[in-house]
Amino acid sequence: MIVQELLPQYHAAHQKRYLALLQGISEEQLSWKIAPATNSIGFLIRHIAEVEYAFSQMFFNQIPAKEEGSFTLGKVTDTGIWTNGNDLMDYTERASQFFLQSMELLPEESWDQPVESRIGMMTPRDAFGLLIYHKGYHAGQIGWIKKYGAQA
Repeated sequence: MIVQELLPQYHAAHQKRYLALLQGISEEQLSWKIAPATNSIGFLIRHIAEVEYAFSQMFFNQIPAKEEGSFTLGKVTDTGIWTNGNDLMDYTERASQFFLQSMELLPEESWDQPVESRIGMMTPRDAFGLLIYHKGYHAGQIGWIKKYGAQA
């Protein structure tokens, strides 16, 4: 029941807004930044998807396959390698599907039970809200870079 209540929020944030923002981004634009020391569009796309995998593990007890990897979490620097649009979109789709499946597998009674994680104590319901906020925050950065950024 909880998942059915939250799915429309996820789909509105992910499919209607986030994926629409990514439409039309060229391979060249994936390397665009606002300034040299900032993150590129490609890095941010990868980061958003990696966070979906991380939240699936931290709050929904689902461990992603090892090959999904985590390269943009924590104190890391954008090295400019996230420039393959097809790979990024495939990874984004896999992360999204994994997160949705993770939500569906969580027992109803666990949604409001606090979970200790590397980002603090919160319930899976609160983590869902934070994930939507996180995606919106970085989507705003991507939009800003699309409008004002350039090849760094």
